[in-house]
Amino acid sequence: MPLLFVYLLKLSLCLAMVYGFYHFVLRRLTFYQWNRWYLLGYSFASFFLPLVNLTPVLQARALETSPITRLVPLVEGYAAPVTLQAAAPTPGFPVWAVLAGLLLAGMVFLAARLGLQYLSFLRLKRKAVLLSDEGVRIYHLEEGIAPFSFGNAIFLNQGLHEEGELKEILLHEFIHVRERHTVDILFCEALCLLNWFNPFAWLVRSAVRQNLEYIADSRVLQKGMDKKQYQYLLLKVMGETPLRMAPRFNFSSLKKRMIMMNKTASARIHLTRFLFLLPLCAVLLLAFRKHSGTETPVLQYAALVIDAETHLPVAGVAVRDEVSGRQTETDANGYYSFRFPAAENVRVRLRVEKAGYRNGGPYAFTLSGSKEPKGLVELLTIRKGPAGEPCTDCFSAASAAYLNRPSVGYPEALAHYAQYLESLSDTVPPPPPPVPAVVPARGNDDFFKRNPSVRSVHWKNDRIILQLKNGKDEQFDLSNSADMRRFKEKYGKLPVAPPPPPAPPEADAAAEPAAPAAITPEPKPAIPARAVTPAKPARPAPPEPARPAPEGDVAPPPPPAREDQLIYVQFPSNQFRFEQTGSYIVLKTPAVFLLGGSETDRMEVNEVSLQGAGNRVVLDGKWLEPGKAYAIPAGQKFRIAELSVEEAQRKYGGPGRQGAIELRSLPSAFFLRWMKKDQGC
Repeated sequence: MPLLFVYLLKLSLCLAMVYGFYHFVLRRLTFYQWNRWYLLGYSFASFFLPLVNLTPVLQARALETSPITRLVPLVEGYAAPVTLQAAAPTPGFPVWAVLAGLLLAGMVFLAARLGLQYLSFLRLKRKAVLLSDEGVRIYHLEEGIAPFSFGNAIFLNQGLHEEGELKEILLHEFIHVRERHTVDILFCEALCLLNWFNPFAWLVRSAVRQNLEYIADSRVLQKGMDKKQYQYLLLKVMGETPLRMAPRFNFSSLKKRMIMMNKTASARIHLTRFLFLLPLCAVLLLAFRKHSGTETPVLQYAALVIDAETHLPVAGVAVRDEVSGRQTETDANGYYSFRFPAAENVRVRLRVEKAGYRNGGPYAFTLSGSKEPKGLVELLTIRKGPAGEPCTDCFSAASAAYLNRPSVGYPEALAHYAQYLESLSDTVPPPPPPVPAVVPARGNDDFFKRNPSVRSVHWKNDRIILQLKNGKDEQFDLSNSADMRRFKEKYGKLPVAPPPPPAPPEADAAAEPAAPAAITPEPKPAIPARAVTPAKPARPAPPEPARPAPEGDVAPPPPPAREDQLIYVQFPSNQFRFEQTGSYIVLKTPAVFLLGGSETDRMEVNEVSLQGAGNRVVLDGKWLEPGKAYAIPAGQKFRIAELSVEEAQRKYGGPGRQGAIELRSLPSAFFLRWMKKDQGC
């Protein structure tokens, strides 16, 4: 919501408080002068209260997170909720522009009407005959009107009233003039002009006019005038004044005036009612406080949607969160982002749709509440096929490497994407040194049209290299936010990344010793919502291609993995069960991961697929069978790791010939590491 409408909403709440307090607490009291200054003062203050921000004061006194403060909801939490931030805004109906136009049109109409009323008053004044000019001007009008006053002048038709009545009428109108009630009337007209859409502004206007008549009536009766005679006079002169904004001698609520004349004066103790206004103002100011990082932390979520077959980003994919209702569409780079309130648990359940593709999802995750802003990066896959059909073998891969960053965006998502492409070649021999990929002109016509000085674009991991026509090269590190910003300022939106290079050909079998027959992987099975790749134990890169150890020899164990490279998992229930689906192990037990080594940053999943070489599970040295439930202590923590064939055979002998997923119980805190090299899954 634009700031103007947030301000108007706060102003409307202030006027609602002003009128509500008067109507329910002050209206029946005879403190008319107090009521006058209350209605004027707090109506005027209502324009400034929305600008007050108590957040710095609350933070300085450590009251921002107190239970009382949290009981008062933030107006901006409803007027400007945390919203989805899409990379490329989609055009739509200009709602706020239309509303601003209607607001301005209403003001212009009321201003024109007020101007016409004043011109009508000037014409009436020119026709009037001046009777007296002794401090207060008294005018005679031949028209049959009710007496009224405006500014420093009183208007009446003296032929319609007896001499005694004229004295009482002039006394009443003289009080209006002497106490400058016209100022109150003009202020209320301006209040309604600026808030014509707000019913409470019109109610305040009516209350001010009514209270001014109460003041004049009480002053007349204090001069010793007979109460009944004065009330009969009010009935006799009932009529309309030619100037609608002028205070009138009679008006539609004449009965209320007579009731207030007969009312016993309120006791002075009732003045304490005005003190009840202070807690109301305090609640309003608390509601008007601003968001702050410590009070309303945000999870910045950035993601790419890629084709499951080509591994290329897909543009124009509709992404919808079933929990919060947020939705957007990926841009030309397959990128989109969300901002979720992170003070409480964040539950996300994403579905993706695009014409010509199967429906992907649900991709679900849960993060526990945090007092600090967080970042999360993810890849979602989508596969071509009949629209509307679920994609049973699509998966997602999230990265916890950015959880401690308060903000993530396209550069981090792109770096995570590069890690994913690198992980695709984990099971094949290392390729030759990569050659920077050249981005062809087709598919990036807009980029080359915008930048005619660029001859070609090269990609190398998370770097983009521009070859200029003048023979110079420019490099930008896309994982560096400063480089990313510098690129966009100079060249605009990033060009589309090329597809990953093809896998190298198989090595010549004759050049190597005979190796066991390769196991053909089964077709990809139905994979649950999340696919997590456990970390592999760190080991040094060999100086030459690895060869099988001679029979009878034992391969040397790899060096121990660093603590921040380990994966730990916790199962809240007292049972553990998994299923084997092709090359995947699917844990069918709810699991909890603590992210980034923090006890407060938790990722909870109901079902998770472990993607890697191992397709058997060993728990504390015991091989488990798929589909069978095993009893475990509730809340027990385990280290989880993927063991290669060599590692599994070295530790467990023959049963490890297909690799393994190893679970080992640990008493200490645990960590989650996604993919490899601490870069995410």
